[in-house]
Amino acid sequence: MKKAISFILAVLLFVGMGFSYGGSISSAYTTNTYTWNNVKIGGGGFVTGVVYNPVENGLLFARTDVGGAYRFDSSTKTWIPLTDFIGRTDRDDMGVLSIAVDPTNANKVYMMTGLYTSQWAANGNFYASTNKGATWTKTALPFKVGGNDIGRNTGERLQVDRNLTNVLYMGSTTDGLYKSTNSGANWSKVTSFPAANINFVILDTSSSMPGTATSRIIVGANGTSNTMYISNNGGSTWSTISGQPSGYCPIRADIASSTLYVTFSAFSRTEDMPGPSSASSGVIYKYSISTGTWTNITQARQPCCVAARG
Repeated sequence: MKKAISFILAVLLFVGMGFSYGGSISSAYTTNTYTWNNVKIGGGGFVTGVVYNPVENGLLFARTDVGGAYRFDSSTKTWIPLTDFIGRTDRDDMGVLSIAVDPTNANKVYMMTGLYTSQWAANGNFYASTNKGATWTKTALPFKVGGNDIGRNTGERLQVDRNLTNVLYMGSTTDGLYKSTNSGANWSKVTSFPAANINFVILDTSSSMPGTATSRIIVGANGTSNTMYISNNGGSTWSTISGQPSGYCPIRADIASSTLYVTFSAFSRTEDMPGPSSASSGVIYKYSISTGTWTNITQARQPCCVAARG
């Protein structure tokens, strides 16, 4: 009996305390508000490429093989994730094989996405943004994209024509070269291009006037012999670039003042071409488009340190 009375008194005391805080038991508890932010985990995939926008100082984008795309905020010195909106259904789009910026408009950025080119993989997608990657418009592609496949470390396969910015080129790794004339809303295959596996696309904008599509296009394909191609008529016809180094695979390239700079790699295993596995050596060449001359500009490797002698 005493135990029962003690229990009843304890309950009444608890209820009384609840009413003393505003008339109800539940009001004795407060509701906390939370602010959610991204957790820095120190990972997120291999950074396969970094692209600078020439219009705005400090504006650059990074692509990763399985961790999506990022924009660098120069004011806070942090990387802003641009693909956190991608959910489970579209998870393959976290593999970003290439990024391109509009060289005349800092707000426009594009990316081609997909994880694998295996038979069981889905086709890739193309994304376009007009606000530096804050929001995106997606367009389905007719081929697979291997953002996490061999070759993900090569140059940019996606390019915007500075002379006519609604024209874009996209190099695939399984189905050759594609072109868009409406900023990526639709794509058509450049059937004249002879190779299937492309490592990079370069546009020599000095070959045409602004307002006219660039006529000279250079494409580096996978392989170790005669895999660099040039077109001087906007992709209608192609030829291999004569004198190119033999025994090496073209990996990355850039162009300045009609001089092409190319990095090449040799591989210990053909099946790993073009990396990032098993690269055994490499060279750097420059190519003068006007003279057709290749020059080896590889710098000799220097020792990292010299032992002191007593």
